[in-house]
Amino acid sequence: MQTTRQEQTMSEKMIIKDRVDTPLSPQDLFALLTDLDAVVPCVPGAILHPDEGGADGVRKGQIVIAFGPIRYRYEGTVRSTHVDAAKRTVTYEAAGTETSGEGTVGGELTLNVAGTGGESTLDVLCEAQVTGMVADYGQDMAEEVARDIIRQFANAVRERHESSGADAADDEQPKARHAAATPKPIGGLRLLLRITVQRILRKILGRKGSGSTARTTPDSSGPQNT
Repeated sequence: MQTTRQEQTMSEKMIIKDRVDTPLSPQDLFALLTDLDAVVPCVPGAILHPDEGGADGVRKGQIVIAFGPIRYRYEGTVRSTHVDAAKRTVTYEAAGTETSGEGTVGGELTLNVAGTGGESTLDVLCEAQVTGMVADYGQDMAEEVARDIIRQFANAVRERHESSGADAADDEQPKARHAAATPKPIGGLRLLLRITVQRILRKILGRKGSGSTARTTPDSSGPQNT
């Protein structure tokens, strides 16, 4: 895969973990999580394109990620790589390219459902490799955005569950299935100021360095001051 010079100088590997509670039974939540057509519309800013019968169940789609007032749109693919019904675990593999061509994102998302009765807990593990401008924000900011996306997702799942229970016979329900939730900006002005300060510090520290041009790890990209 060809990469631009900018992508080569900004790359970050991220591991994000989180846990959220839902009002769904473990069986209902796991059934939703294994159905791409049901789960993707619950992800803020995500759209799943119609199934084209791709090999290995690969589906095309897009997602918009918001860092404060700044939004990045990615086009890519997603597919299920592992489903364990006994342990209620599903793993998805996704990869995408920013529509301006200035960055990529790819990795695995593992979802595990636990609980009994009418409530459940969702454990999320995301391992991703990010290049481009988003990687310049660093692990801390990426975690902040990812955790907010997970919570928006949990709220969307809850609303979907409540809506389907109240309007099971509503003819409009299938139409809502493919609607994309709007991504909410994370942090607003405060986050934008943090990003600006970080970039200024990195430029200053970069000039004082020994001429290194590559920043492929958090250690070589300068301090992650917030």
